[in-house]
Amino acid sequence: MSEHSPWQHSAENLTRRRRISKIFKYTCISMTVSALVLVAVLILQVFSQGLSPYDYEATPFIVSNENTFVDALTMDQLQAIFSAEGSARKWSDLNSNWPDEYIKIYGFQREYDENAHKFITEKITGDRDGSLKQKDATYFEYPPQVMNALLDSPYAIAYVDPHTYSRNRSRVKALSLDGVAYTPENADSEAYPVTEEKFIFVDWDFLTSPPSSHDAGETGVYIPLIGTLWLVALTALISVPLAIGSAIYLEEYAKQGRISTFIEINISNLAGVPSIVYGILGLAVFYRTFGLGNSVITGALTLSLLILPVVITASREAIRAVPQSLRHAALALGSNRWQAIWYHVLPSALPGVMTGIILSLSRAIGETAPLIIVGAAISVTSAPGGPMSQYSILPLSIYEWSDRQEPGFAEAAAAAIVVLLVVLLLLNGIAIFIRNRYQNKLS
Repeated sequence: MSEHSPWQHSAENLTRRRRISKIFKYTCISMTVSALVLVAVLILQVFSQGLSPYDYEATPFIVSNENTFVDALTMDQLQAIFSAEGSARKWSDLNSNWPDEYIKIYGFQREYDENAHKFITEKITGDRDGSLKQKDATYFEYPPQVMNALLDSPYAIAYVDPHTYSRNRSRVKALSLDGVAYTPENADSEAYPVTEEKFIFVDWDFLTSPPSSHDAGETGVYIPLIGTLWLVALTALISVPLAIGSAIYLEEYAKQGRISTFIEINISNLAGVPSIVYGILGLAVFYRTFGLGNSVITGALTLSLLILPVVITASREAIRAVPQSLRHAALALGSNRWQAIWYHVLPSALPGVMTGIILSLSRAIGETAPLIIVGAAISVTSAPGGPMSQYSILPLSIYEWSDRQEPGFAEAAAAAIVVLLVVLLLLNGIAIFIRNRYQNKLS
């Protein structure tokens, strides 16, 4: 017997593989535990320190410059004027030295800005769902209408948004409240009594609102989210059947020769081509030659080319791993070649195929460069309604918001990243569920 027999070599290889497998297993477990600990620390930090507002917005209460008797009010006086239960109907009810004239009250309607209206109501009445005074009061549809009505009467008082006030500050004056003047410094430091903290949450409004180019507080991800879902769905419908069909042909039908070797080499090489190259190819072929324009189908076809090599390679490996004895048994029982593949080989290979699909779609959902080239828009007025519609995508919105200098857009980009991760996890979860279901059936 030789010094190193084949049996000893096999035993050494098996031991080495087991050792490598254990190292890989414990490395993955340690990385997962470290990530979970980091996430737990971040969550605890948020709960302990609270959320920080990205901006403050103070609501000015204003009178016209013709009003020479009032420069300041207390919050109690403001409540007496604006609250539905307020007792002040004349200026003299607040101060005996002020004119015995009725107070005209102006403001904007709840429909103009519901959140701002609720905040003002809460500050004045103490109840976010409370009521403002209706008698001797007029609430307009837009703040400029409030400003025009205010300028017609020296005995009127109104509230408007900061932008409307800043455009008309030479014609009106903002009242001090509780001794605090309405200045940019006080508004930004929350010193002014009627100052709202601005936050961005991943809530229903954020998910159902369109993106805004001027106000981060009003922006949302509805249009890019729908565009992303359309894009991923069409990409999967196009690429998955083509990839699985190509893998079946190459593994089960193609004869070994120069042509099949050439195809295999090119598939392997295409898997490593930068995504921007696929974008240029999609621009030349689908956008210009086929005349599809900057539509969802153009982006889906481009991403399909991008992920096809990965899905084909993974599918071939999964099909190759199915034992030949399964094919022989099916053929021996009277099945033809296609029946053996469809009813026996493909179901056995499906878990591995699904793994390749998961990895490929995870890459596709985060791609931005090739889609910019083929016409994905940063700003779209409506969500896509079909394959030929214009579209935007979440990664592109995240990139655009993260580059903005206005307050709140960095927080909006972070919220959009959370939405993108949740969509990715949901899609992967569905694919993993299908894969595990077939694994359980096979076992």
